Amino acid sequence: MKVRSLKLRESHKSAANGNGSFCSILWDLQAHHLVTASSSETTISVHDPLLTSNSPKILRHHRDGVTALALSPNSTCLASGSIDHSVKLYKFPGGEFQSNITRFTLPIRVLAFNKSGSLLAAAGDDEGIKLINTIDGSIARVLKGHKGPVTGLDFDPNNEYLASIDSIGTVIFWEHQSGRVLHTLKGIAPDIGSDVSVMNVLSWSPEGETLAVRV
Repeated sequence: MKVRSLKLRESHKSAANGNGSFCSILWDLQAHHLVTASSSETTISVHDPLLTSNSPKILRHHRDGVTALALSPNSTCLASGSIDHSVKLYKFPGGEFQSNITRFTLPIRVLAFNKSGSLLAAAGDDEGIKLINTIDGSIARVLKGHKGPVTGLDFDPNNEYLASIDSIGTVIFWEHQSGRVLHTLKGIAPDIGSDVSVMNVLSWSPEGETLAVRV
């Protein structure tokens, strides 16, 4: 396997107060675009990784730092969440703004599409997880059970379950169609307290038999 490195043109600044900022980065399905954001910047940047000399496309719709990004499975829809409590949808890769699909009472920390792209899970510092219909922007269900900010979300590949993790290290398995809690596992990951520059995260394996958790 050949390995090469690319330096993208700088598009995000560090936090003005000198503290660390949380950065998000993701590829589209065909690896034609790279999307980046920072909790210290209100913008989202869409890069062309093959033409790194080109300026990235900049999306300017949030009023505060961008803390979460997610792309639908077919890479036609981009979702973003922010410290400004909002979740927004865009067409991708064009970046045309579609809608504000929900607001929270506190900052957003994580977003995840289900495997069909019909649902977007959104969560953050106010502990509840909202399941949003991407077709009409309606709230399908609100999942409550965490006692700390939710920092990680992932739907299983079979589209039956949602796994979530919070800042105190608790993992919850949900049956997302009914909203029922299947399992609650405490102390699985570190208690990261109020440090918003790091997050407990998790991810399902491709066959859906194993869940990996950052510890």
